[in-house]
Amino acid sequence: YRLRSDRLSLSISSGKSYSAASPWPDAYSGSFAYDFKRFRGRVAVGDFNARFGQGLALWSGTFMTSLNAPDAFMKKPSGISETWSFTGSTALTGVAGSMSAGHLTLTLMMAMPGVKNLLAKPGDVRMMPAANLQWQGLHGSISMTHVAETSGLLNADFRIPVMRTSGDAAFCVRGVNLFAELAYDWVEKNVHAVAGTDLPIGERARLAALFKYLPSRWDGAAALHEVASSVSATLGCHAMTFSADAVRYVEPKEDGLPISLQVKVLADWRCKVNENLESRIRLSERLRTWGHKTRTDLRADMIYTAGSWTASSRLNYLHCAGHAFVGYAEQGYKMSRFSTYLREGVFFVDDWEDRIYVYERDAPGSFNVPAMYGRGWFSSLVLSAKICKAAKLYFRASYVGYDFMPYEKRKPGKAELKLQYVVKF
Repeated sequence: YRLRSDRLSLSISSGKSYSAASPWPDAYSGSFAYDFKRFRGRVAVGDFNARFGQGLALWSGTFMTSLNAPDAFMKKPSGISETWSFTGSTALTGVAGSMSAGHLTLTLMMAMPGVKNLLAKPGDVRMMPAANLQWQGLHGSISMTHVAETSGLLNADFRIPVMRTSGDAAFCVRGVNLFAELAYDWVEKNVHAVAGTDLPIGERARLAALFKYLPSRWDGAAALHEVASSVSATLGCHAMTFSADAVRYVEPKEDGLPISLQVKVLADWRCKVNENLESRIRLSERLRTWGHKTRTDLRADMIYTAGSWTASSRLNYLHCAGHAFVGYAEQGYKMSRFSTYLREGVFFVDDWEDRIYVYERDAPGSFNVPAMYGRGWFSSLVLSAKICKAAKLYFRASYVGYDFMPYEKRKPGKAELKLQYVVKF
């Protein structure tokens, strides 16, 4: 259930996974946010996102990686905001509030990681207070963030496993973005840093660079030193992006390995052949000093659009432990009140290291990117229909079969049927 007005938003949801043993929902999410009218401020209760600086001290939710394009290098902090996820798995749970006066904004929050698992793991609940003070100017912003996490609050084993303080700044001067964040870890007693820039090159190109220095594990991320760069350009009907990043991991990935290095390179080319036809080729390469040393991913797409009709196809080849292939074709029809998409494809992936992820259309609130593994075929039908001004229906039917696998390794297929009905009032 979702309720939205000019100043108030409320959402409540629950769900049950296919593998759940109990008939009751195993995932819950709820959020409430209210914007005050007399002064610039808001309060959020329940599941919410908190995004400050460049994410060194506090950042919940997802974000694009730096290998995509120059525009993805600098994170765009949004402070506290409610989450519209059905599960709230990447959100924080607790209470938060912010208040602005002039150019200053103060944000205070108290999150409780593990509170949703209170019945299953009573001792796993933790307290996570945090504060952020931001100055917002005409060309940028500066802010300070402090966050801590306590464990064993009601037990004798009380401790503070996480405490960090950071300062960040982001400015835009004549189209040039400069951003940086410096954080101190009070527990590990070391400094973490990130800095970067993205800037225009003429009128048709953009360049970005990023540097990260994380000497110890940080919010589940590995300790590393990273340098990344990306350039994109548009020349007539052609749009090109080239990105590369190099990472040195502080902790060896394998025993006896003197140094753990990884280099990723991505080249993306798009061509608008005419007003109806577009082609795209995407090549990425990963080089490592451990495990499978190389991982080559080559993808080719063709997209044809004519009014309400669209047709697309993809061929995806990957080489890591072995050779893998995924190909599909999709046809679609979209109008203001109705849309339908039919996709059919095949996959040949013999090793889990060669799995290929394929984005699939789904109902709103669902993010569907399955990993293709094995040998077989897949098909899906996605429909949406506006029944009336206040109601909309979403339908999805899909099937994955493994008929091309050897008989002794063949496994049963997987079918899914989803019906989502949305009523607005």
